[in-house]
Amino acid sequence: MLCKYRRLGDLGGYLGNFYRISFWGLNGQGRDMACNLAQSGYEVTVLAASICPDDCEKTHCDLRHTLDARESVSGAHVLLNMLEDFCEFQGKLHKLHDEGGLPDGLHIIHCGDATPQQVVTLGAWARGHGYVLIDAPSTGGALGAKQASLSFAAGGDAIAIANCAPIFGSMGHVTRVGEIGSGQICRLGNQAIAAVFVGVFSEVMALVKASGGDAEAFRSALRSGFNDNRLLTLMCERVMRQNFSGGASAESVLSDLQTGVDVASQFGLTMPLMEKAEEAFSDLVHREGRGADNYAAISQSKLLVATEKA
Repeated sequence: MLCKYRRLGDLGGYLGNFYRISFWGLNGQGRDMACNLAQSGYEVTVLAASICPDDCEKTHCDLRHTLDARESVSGAHVLLNMLEDFCEFQGKLHKLHDEGGLPDGLHIIHCGDATPQQVVTLGAWARGHGYVLIDAPSTGGALGAKQASLSFAAGGDAIAIANCAPIFGSMGHVTRVGEIGSGQICRLGNQAIAAVFVGVFSEVMALVKASGGDAEAFRSALRSGFNDNRLLTLMCERVMRQNFSGGASAESVLSDLQTGVDVASQFGLTMPLMEKAEEAFSDLVHREGRGADNYAAISQSKLLVATEKA
């Protein structure tokens, strides 16, 4: 079934040998990613019940949609997954393979969350059955998806990633960070850096306010110096405004911190700062019931944020 509306026109450039894409998962930033691919000229079939006409009209994209997983991958060169549940994704893949529904040589790009071990196991399965898995979570959030400026940290075969580079280029840019599993480790690291950064920023802001300083001026001074970055621009803005909606939830951050600490221990490493952040987010989620709030809620954590001495 084709949901077709006015297109902005192909972005031009080289599409590569893989131009038929099956796209699973329109939740969150998935819809914008799929539309960016379609606007670049790729033939995109989405596994979804429907595509809201208003949504399609807003983004001016051509997307096919189907409820049949087998139909969605028929003739596809690439399957790009954004389903939130990794086990659901893996189950669909195995079922399609058992039914003979996956095209030979299919390149599978997993852009969702998973543990490093989960994607390593799936990669071995894919390789054993003639498929190729690329472990490629992204950073950049909803804004990056809309602006086609996502950053993909890809783990997998270098040639496979190079072959799919035009696809990544339609959504942002890609960097190969190692073998399968490395992408997820990079994602966990990114989450940990953000969690610790926002926690430290919250403590420093408490110090600035306690000393009678101007919090807005302090942040402005940081942004004009060496410490300027997107975390300071976007997430710390939420801390300043006490805006706790949108972005990664505290519950998902906690899960990633726990996984990061566990993975580090498998390599004989201890992560004191990550463990402290894990403790603070655990308290925020389980004791304070703030799991649905975003990163910025850690600014109100009683464990991490500076408090006055008695």
